[in-house]
Amino acid sequence: MTITKIINNFFSSPEVLKYYSHPHFKKPEIFLIKKFFKKKGKILDICCGGGRVMFMLSQLGFEVIGVDNNKSMIYAAKQETKKKHYSNIKFFLKDASEFIFKKNYFDYALLLDNSIEHIPSKAKRLKILQNIYFSLKKDGLLIISLTSPFELKTFFKILFFRGDEFGDCIQRINVANKQFFLFYHYFFPWERKYFEKIGFRILEIFPLNLFDTSKNHFSNPNFYKFFHNLFYCYYVLQKV
Repeated sequence: MTITKIINNFFSSPEVLKYYSHPHFKKPEIFLIKKFFKKKGKILDICCGGGRVMFMLSQLGFEVIGVDNNKSMIYAAKQETKKKHYSNIKFFLKDASEFIFKKNYFDYALLLDNSIEHIPSKAKRLKILQNIYFSLKKDGLLIISLTSPFELKTFFKILFFRGDEFGDCIQRINVANKQFFLFYHYFFPWERKYFEKIGFRILEIFPLNLFDTSKNHFSNPNFYKFFHNLFYCYYVLQKV
């Protein structure tokens, strides 16, 4: 089975569609949106899935445009939009690396659920980030989440997986008690320098452990901030 088919099978499955089309925020997302999205404005949600975050943002008064290349996800998102009569939402079925919107149009952008890690091409990942930069206003913000490649099992899988790039890996994951395979490209610290090369400035980094303390083995939150490369993190980037 090709990597493209593995990715499509995962995101087209009923279990995954249900999760991504059900409106909800995760705890870190609530914190980050309250802290950084202080004024109402226009939001670009790249790899938006079934619109789970977009629906919530619409209720808060934001204008949101979502982009995803999975037909099942966009169909589910549009059905939920009609059902609940959400306003200020538009969905585009498009490869995010080919989606170029108006220059300096958006106040904010989102790339959540470590979605960029499921793009099996360095050129496409960079193009997505460049397109977001192009569409953001000056000083506009991008919130992106990334997993860590340094979790022990993950690191060994990366070492022995013969992918096109170092950092590629196929993981087995569980959704609603059902097993799936999914492609990841894990970002090592040197790859995160791409943010700055494109023109972003890293404002802040928030390890997931600051929000879900049940995962913590150390009581001092500064430990997680200092060693953030070891943990799942949310990055707040600013266009400069």
